[in-house]
Amino acid sequence: MRYRSKNTADDFSRDVAAFINLIGEGEYRRLLDNLGKGLNHKGYVTETDDLRYSLELQLLNLELIREKVAGQFPGVPAQIHEAADFVIGLGQTIPHLSTHAQAKLRGQIIGGLKTNGLRPLQHEMRVACLICKFGCDVAFADLEGDGGCDFLAEKNGVNYEIEAKSLTIFSGQPIQPQDADKLFLLLRQKFDGWKDVAEIPILNVTVKNRLSSDHADLLELVEACNTAATTRQTVAVGSYAAVQFLGVIPEAPYPKLALAARLDALGRGINVYVSDGHPKVIVRLSSERPGKFVQNVIATISEASKKQFSGDRPGIIWVHVDYINPKGFDSMTYANNQISLFDLMALAVFDSPKRRHITQLVFSGGAHFVQKGNQGNSSFRRVAYHSPNSNFNDAPLFQEGKQLTKGDQPLRGAVAKALLNKAILNVAGAVGGQNKGPIGVYDDLVAQFGSSTELLQRELVATALVEKGVALGSLGRGEEAIAVYDDVLARFGSAAELSLRARVAIALLNKGNVLGTMLGRAENAIAVYDDLVIRFGSSTELPLRELLGRALYNKGYALCALGRRDEGTAAYDHVAALLAPATELSLRELVARALVNKGNELGCSESAIEVYDDVLARFGSCTELPLREQIAKALVNKGNVLGELGRYTEALAIFDHLLARFGSSTETPLREPITMAILRKGSALVALDRVEEAVSAYHDMLSRFGSATEASLREEVAKVLVSKGNALNDLNRSVDAITLFDEVLDLFGIAPELSLRVQVAVALMSKGGALNALERRGDAVAVYDDLMGRFGTAAELHLREIVFRVLLSKASALWELNRSEEAVAVYNDLIARFGNAPEPPLREEVATALFNKGVALSELGRGESAIAVYDEMLTRFGSAVELSLRERVASALVNKAATLNELGHSAKAIAVCDDLLARLGTASEMPLGELVAVALVNKGYALRKLGQNKAAITVLDDMLAQFGAATEPPLSDLVVDAKSLRNALQNS
Repeated sequence: MRYRSKNTADDFSRDVAAFINLIGEGEYRRLLDNLGKGLNHKGYVTETDDLRYSLELQLLNLELIREKVAGQFPGVPAQIHEAADFVIGLGQTIPHLSTHAQAKLRGQIIGGLKTNGLRPLQHEMRVACLICKFGCDVAFADLEGDGGCDFLAEKNGVNYEIEAKSLTIFSGQPIQPQDADKLFLLLRQKFDGWKDVAEIPILNVTVKNRLSSDHADLLELVEACNTAATTRQTVAVGSYAAVQFLGVIPEAPYPKLALAARLDALGRGINVYVSDGHPKVIVRLSSERPGKFVQNVIATISEASKKQFSGDRPGIIWVHVDYINPKGFDSMTYANNQISLFDLMALAVFDSPKRRHITQLVFSGGAHFVQKGNQGNSSFRRVAYHSPNSNFNDAPLFQEGKQLTKGDQPLRGAVAKALLNKAILNVAGAVGGQNKGPIGVYDDLVAQFGSSTELLQRELVATALVEKGVALGSLGRGEEAIAVYDDVLARFGSAAELSLRARVAIALLNKGNVLGTMLGRAENAIAVYDDLVIRFGSSTELPLRELLGRALYNKGYALCALGRRDEGTAAYDHVAALLAPATELSLRELVARALVNKGNELGCSESAIEVYDDVLARFGSCTELPLREQIAKALVNKGNVLGELGRYTEALAIFDHLLARFGSSTETPLREPITMAILRKGSALVALDRVEEAVSAYHDMLSRFGSATEASLREEVAKVLVSKGNALNDLNRSVDAITLFDEVLDLFGIAPELSLRVQVAVALMSKGGALNALERRGDAVAVYDDLMGRFGTAAELHLREIVFRVLLSKASALWELNRSEEAVAVYNDLIARFGNAPEPPLREEVATALFNKGVALSELGRGESAIAVYDEMLTRFGSAVELSLRERVASALVNKAATLNELGHSAKAIAVCDDLLARLGTASEMPLGELVAVALVNKGYALRKLGQNKAAITVLDDMLAQFGAATEPPLSDLVVDAKSLRNALQNS
């Protein structure tokens, strides 16, 4: 298809009408109203909300205009140009799509308006329109189910495969703007730690990794801000964050403070909050973890290049960066004759030999309106790159692109990756400005006192170096941090004083952490922890013993992550042996954590149960919260292992013990083990057929934690709602079950977290199952379509498996509704999506889909097509060794032989039966034995058709010799059939 080069007011009006007709006017207005109500329900709308929902809000405004002008627009509205451009693309696309593709597009639009927005679909329309302007004919391969990529474009006889990807500029950042907004709102509401109206305190809030979105965690940070301001001290918030009191500035008008805060935020890449009324406070929010924008972009490109291209045609990947203005995009594109950020990413992408099928890479962003005379249109910045190593010599689609040549060798490979690390810091907004910052202060201190022999000054130098290493690590400058820690070892490694030995131990511990956690060099990290053990293993001083224990704990964790479980659990044992006599809480907690981790590594085994019992014996009577948390974890983990071993009654006793001891606790660390215990208790009750009791347990959990705001508890609440719904379904209370599944959708339907998205998908799938149980199959199909609209393009394995199962269920429901052709189309969609999936669960499901498709085609009287499907199944899975796949292959051969016989191809049917018998031999285990018996009977019928009665009797005798003694159906029924046929042959 081709798109218009110019758009009149009438064109635009028709495009809007086509778009509205696809969705349905009532449904579309309801979705937009829900979006507006959702934002209004918050009671406030932030700049971040305006940014994240800008396209959807523009669509809402466009709909208001449409209503006002009765659908006849006088022109393209410039103030909402992105929405207008989006609708223009959709309006021209819709008439050219098949009914199936239109339904899929409708599901994507509805799903986007309900969940994560329409930006990815907007980008696809943007790409399709532009490549048409280059003289290409465009086909929507993904929507039509014709391939893995989004588009196929043809120009001058050359076919290109094009994949469009969209990411936000905030992707991979540890502090997401919407989470910062939540914290700043709570500061506005809850900060009361400052009384002096003449001065304004400045606080630094530094989180270790990501800023939590959990309401309770954010309240804890605000309370720490109150304490830091009141005491003028640094306040630690567990191991999660710290609030530092920096000082005060004189009272000043809010506009002046806001401008200074804005400059501070832009210059340092941090978030800054300024209160506009008393009590005033300035809060600077940052994370020690560097951003991962660059890694996310490259990972997205890598995933697309592996999964979405055939490799047989020139491939183009177009990545759009959302929420960035034209100036910001230009800063990532151009670097004053140096290497830009996009240059670096392109070099890294094209450096891989696995991406030789990718001929061009395009980046875009910075949407803006361009006025041309009386008209205008939405536009954006873009830059294209040509691969220096492509397998294809066809003319590039984007002629204006940058040609990366093999002469760029110095910037390829390892050098490009090193520069990328630098680029990552730029995106994260590392500390800059004119002042020296903390690192400069540390350097000055070391320069002044580095050669001193006085103990106090040597301690100061050692401390400054350790703190410098920590600061460099927080900026992502891991190699520099390691160099600083090595400097500590060189200067003080042989010191005898305890204070200096402690700094050496800290430097070693931190060096190991940087190597393992930041740089991914686990083996090197383990070697550093071993060095610490060698140096201080016999030390008895408390500070050194604690550092030694932490090094051993980290070593155990690193070894287990490398799959060296025996060595890892030995390290945990070393922690327990070393610190067992300790009375200090921090050391006892470390022992408990090490033992709980050891139990987790031992899996579902008696050995794991013994370790959890050891934890309970050592710490079972302790009352300190950190130890009570580990006791609760040991109990819930022990119960899980017992359940996995099928010892459900014992598991129930453990869960009941945990709930009796901790059930009324309100401390945050204990809430998650409590909810997990209730959830697992319900599962054990279901396994024991005590479903009513399970429903009661789930009800108890929901009444206590249903309104929890912690991320981990929200996930458990969602799981319990789904589990309770499934239990009700088992009790034939499907209507009540559907109510619970709908509650999951109401509570978590737009949640961005993967764990909650999975539970939403499970709820939709289970709701469809419940509707099927009520024989409301049409409603079930609608629910399955809702799920596909939300998650049909998800890349996560859990969601892909659910999508697969839902497509199977949808096809079955359509078949029951006598919508046979639609059922076959769903099987085709399923096979196109997952036919090449390597994961074992998906391979089994693909085989099931192919088999079901063959059966459906046979029942439609399309026997030859059914045979082709069975042959495709044999090609894909004929050599599989897994029992489930061998069963499917054998079933396909049985059906193929039966179909051939029905079509009058009896000789071919006999050959297929012989193929099956050669594959399975004399297999007697179920279900393969049954298929052998069926093949022998079918072969007998085929031989009879050919008039070869004597040969048929021989085959039937073989079948009766193998299975004649069977007394249970279906084998006994087959024996009766074989005897009947044999008698008929003998008497003929």
